[in-house]
Formats: sequence, structure tokens, C-alpha cells
Amino acid sequence: MECRENLPDPSLRMDFDLLPSALEVGTLGLITAEAASARYYRIAEGLARLYGITFCDRAEAQLIGQFTHFKVGINRSFEIADMDRGDHLHFLSQYLLLHGLSYRDVDEGLHAVMSSNAQDYTNWELLRGTITGRWDYEMSTVISEIQRLAQTHSVPTPPESVAEEASPGGTIIRGEGIDFPTCDPAEARAFRSRAERRVDGHYSVAAAGTAGGTNTTPPRPAMRYQVNKCGRREYSLRTDASHRSYAPLADGLAPSRPPRAKGGYAFACCILEAKFVGNRRTTLYQRKRDFLRGVEDSADALPRRFEGLGRLSLVAIWEAKRLDQANQFGAYLGAIADPDIPYWKVVYICSRDMARDYFRAIIRAAIAMPVAKACTSSARLTTGQNWIVL
Repeated sequence: MECRENLPDPSLRMDFDLLPSALEVGTLGLITAEAASARYYRIAEGLARLYGITFCDRAEAQLIGQFTHFKVGINRSFEIADMDRGDHLHFLSQYLLLHGLSYRDVDEGLHAVMSSNAQDYTNWELLRGTITGRWDYEMSTVISEIQRLAQTHSVPTPPESVAEEASPGGTIIRGEGIDFPTCDPAEARAFRSRAERRVDGHYSVAAAGTAGGTNTTPPRPAMRYQVNKCGRREYSLRTDASHRSYAPLADGLAPSRPPRAKGGYAFACCILEAKFVGNRRTTLYQRKRDFLRGVEDSADALPRRFEGLGRLSLVAIWEAKRLDQANQFGAYLGAIADPDIPYWKVVYICSRDMARDYFRAIIRAAIAMPVAKACTSSARLTTGQNWIVL
């Protein structure tokens, strides 16, 4: 299939895993089996054909790949025919998030199985475990909606630009379509100001736990970490935002170089994202095997959401979080590619090394290392590190 190279690579463990797939017994009695990595590519291509999506759209290829990897990882004999309406609805939800759309952009018959999250109608989720006949919908309706949206949104990503030497001491980037973004701190500051004032399709919200005023101290450690590192407002990376549709929402924006940022991570025109690790044993911001081992070791003091769950359920939770974080990163890359958004870099600020390594792996999977970084910055205020630009 064209542009298959845009799919994220399957995990290395798949290369050693032979799966019984439509086992066939030949005249010599030999049984053939399919490697998990081969199944991953086959199913990803099948989903793309079903939904009418092109792998030449890099962001959508990443979405298909993450979704397929999750399904194959959970069920080693998974086939597209095994998908029920909930599976297709979950993919539709991720597709809407990728393109900053809301439930209002799909068939009205599907509205009842979606819910809002803090009035951000693009960050909706399925009402888990409570889908009844009262909210009846057909699987074909969901598939048709994805196909309809793909006709508009699944388009080949413009080819990357090639740098050419312009004059001693500088380079100019030239290419087809959108040129590589450059940093203009004045323009970036104006964008942030418009978002703060919510004018001309720009939008921002108070960071969680700070709505009470400038002196409010967020009650939860994760909230405090974000405010201390990135500031007290979150900013929509769109120019057509409204109070009902404003994803993606960045934890902070640095229009000019942050004066107190960690060395090597102080960038102008930078999107900021803070990631806090509370319980280092059970945080989802770590490698899957470390997460599963940590939950097992903490069996007597597990967070309530993990109590009584088996290994497959825990893997599903980890994979779902990984998919959400990859989609969020994809949305940031989309904002960077938008010539009307004057921000060209992303920095993940993490409270522990394990989270830093987790997000570095997501960055590497998207081959986006030139425009994204992840670092560790302690939650202790005595370090003095923050990325706040006044």
C-alpha cells in the first residue's frame, strides 16, 4: 500500500512472535503461521482501505498504526471482522480528536453515545459500560461517518522541505507547499495575547485548580507542577477555536526564550507540556513492562482504578493512555505545520526520568526529534526551573 513507511514500526517483540492465523494444512501436512508484525501491517492496511484513509497522511498513518498495535497486542488472533460497533466508535473518537472536531461533526444518531469533558466537546469519551438500546446505533453508521470525514481530512502530507545555503551565516528553507516554520517571538507573543483575550478564533482557559484567582494554589500535585513549570493558563493551538471546540490545548506557551528554563531546553516559540508522576510504581508514563511489574509489586496498596483488574485489563489501560498521548503529540505536530500558528517546538517537562523516557519514545516513533524534546525537571521549587515567559 502506498506510503506504508509512514506507519509506526511494530514493537520488536512482534518479530519473534508467530501467530496462528487462518491455519492451513497443505498436502504435506505443514501448518503455516503469520508473524505478529506481518499481521500488524496487514490489518493496518485493511483498516485504511475500509475507512478510506491514505497512509500518505502521516498523522493518520500514525493513528491507524497505534490503534492496530493496541488491538493486535491485546488479542493475538485479532482480525478486522472481530471489531464491533464500539471498536469503530472508539476509532471515530480518536479521529475527531486528531482533527480538532467535535461530536457535532458526526451523524446526529451518534450524539447520545458521546459525553463532554469540562465543556470541551472535542475531548469526549464513550460512556463506558452503559450503552443500552436507548442509545441504539448501527456499526455501518459509524464506518460511514469515518469514510465521510476521511474524504475531507485524509490528504497526503506535503513533502518535507530541503535546506539550501542562502548566505554565509544563515540558511533558507525551501520546498513545496508549506515551508518549514521559523520563529518570530513578536508574532508568537501576539498569538498568545489573542488567546488570553479569546479574540478572533483564539482561546485559552485557566489551568486546573487556578480558576479562583491569581493567588489560588492548585490542590493536586500534578496541577501544581503544571502551574509552577508552565504558568496559570492553557492555550488552544487553533485559529478557529471557541468555548465548545478548542483542542489541542497546550499547558503553556513560551513566545520568547524562558529565562529560567533548564539548560538546553529553553526555546522560543515553544509549546509546553508538563507531565507529573505521582506514584512511580503505578504511573502510566513508563514502559509497559515496568508498569505491570509495579502494579504487581504494589498489590496491597493499589490506586482504586487498578484494584481487581487482571493483566489484560491493565495492558488495555496502558495502551489506551499511550494512544491518547501519541494523538496529543500528533495534534501538536499539526499545529507546528500550520503556517498561522507561530510555534515550532514542543518541550515535554517531566517530573521523573521514567516519564521523560516515555515521551522521548513517542517523539522518536513520530520521527519528530528536530521539533520536540523531553526533559526532567524536579517538582521541588528550590530548583528554580520553569518555562514561564511573562
